[in-house]
Amino acid sequence: MSQPDQKRNGEEDCIKKAILSVPQLRRYRIDTSRYDNNMQEERPDFILISPKNERIGVEHFLVDTLFDTKTKKDNVKHHSYSRQHPNKINQLFDKYKDGKVIGNEQNALDDIIKQVKTTLSYEANFDSSNFCAYFLQTASDHAKKVLDYRKAKDGFGNSISRLGFICEVKIAGNDFKWNVLDNGGWHKQIINGIPMLEGMWILKIQFNGIEDLLLCFACKQFPKSTKPTSKI
Repeated sequence: MSQPDQKRNGEEDCIKKAILSVPQLRRYRIDTSRYDNNMQEERPDFILISPKNERIGVEHFLVDTLFDTKTKKDNVKHHSYSRQHPNKINQLFDKYKDGKVIGNEQNALDDIIKQVKTTLSYEANFDSSNFCAYFLQTASDHAKKVLDYRKAKDGFGNSISRLGFICEVKIAGNDFKWNVLDNGGWHKQIINGIPMLEGMWILKIQFNGIEDLLLCFACKQFPKSTKPTSKI
């Protein structure tokens, strides 16, 4: 499966789970008219149809707890490891399938160990401050395109009446340390999941031009290390 197809399938999986999980969305359905009419436009990613036949544009974006950060010409970019991980596993499988592992057992074992160590390294180097910066950068990049998203039409030329965003936060199977404000003081606390970060409240300001914002937390089970060494 190509990376664009894999990305699209992940987006569809996220919004379908949201529709099933959020009571207010259960009577909504995903409009497919753009794809039925071979339209290439995917801004926003989805159009939902409400019980009153309203069309609501929904743009999906993903923020990952496992990510790497790259700086190029003072421009900081964050990249999701969870999106890369399935491709790495598939490449490993293709490399040794159909009997190709025979005679290469040690190489296969070394490659598997390397992949596991890479995943655990991403977990161990988790930094809550970097995660918050990544969260805000991704949200800000999408917020800049609100006017473009509002121009969306379905496959029959009908305009959307509302615009929303669904933010998918992928959570590794590990517990991470976060900066927590409690009783007027800050301290480090291991939390299984994602606390409501200051940056998430800032979203209300950044997405001032939209009607709906949904945070969707998806637990991604990666190998679990026995001693959390995440740092703040």
